[in-house]
Amino acid sequence: MNVVTFATGMTGLIGRHLSGKAIELKINLAALDERYFLETIGSNDNVIHLAGIVGESKVLENLEHSYLVNVEGTEKLARLFFQHSQGRFVYVSTSHVYRKSSFVLDENSPTDPSTVYAGQKLLAEEKIQAIFENEPHRLVIVRLFSVLGDGMPDFSLGGAVRKLLANKDYKLENCDDVRDFLSPKQAAEYIWKITSLSPISGVINLCSGRSKTVREAVLEMIPVDLHQLALSKLLKGNSANPRIIGSNKKLLSFLRIEP
Repeated sequence: MNVVTFATGMTGLIGRHLSGKAIELKINLAALDERYFLETIGSNDNVIHLAGIVGESKVLENLEHSYLVNVEGTEKLARLFFQHSQGRFVYVSTSHVYRKSSFVLDENSPTDPSTVYAGQKLLAEEKIQAIFENEPHRLVIVRLFSVLGDGMPDFSLGGAVRKLLANKDYKLENCDDVRDFLSPKQAAEYIWKITSLSPISGVINLCSGRSKTVREAVLEMIPVDLHQLALSKLLKGNSANPRIIGSNKKLLSFLRIEP
């Protein structure tokens, strides 16, 4: 049986690293083409769903459209897939669906999104879970923690690093925040393994399991000879959510990797 894995969002930060592995599923989530889907997806194929409107600022630009894409479009895609394929559906969500906590977050930690974007992702999770209620082994919800690397959008920490280097007056606030970082390539590699190599189902955290301050992460991204200059522009302090650290024990246990 020849199983093919398709992915949405393959031109994005993470999806581009699936090139050569997954096949791009070219869909418009705001107006899903059912005919194209049925002509493309085989009865045993898998889908990795990465596409959407990402980030709070982008979502707030047009709430109605972002809801149409992130929630309704995702629900329609999942329903079509459930009805026409026996493969696995992997939905990439976000760690920001969890309630703010000073503790390490595992898959059973309480949810309470603090942003509209995260609220849309959690609602999409709930709608997909309802679709796969009787076949939960076919669904994986990946809650992705922080991503940092080259090519990141302007609204992200990667974008802030570019501003830091290009603008002598720019300063980055809340650098004492602690996060859990993977590179886009690492995230893509784990998502591929989750989809194709292991019997994972349900909700799973995708994270490093290691804490790092924003300051430390930024310094790792820039040349050593610029560290002293950058330090004066990396301001102390914390945001409203100072600590987002995940447990990756479930992921490592499925992949049979020692912590």
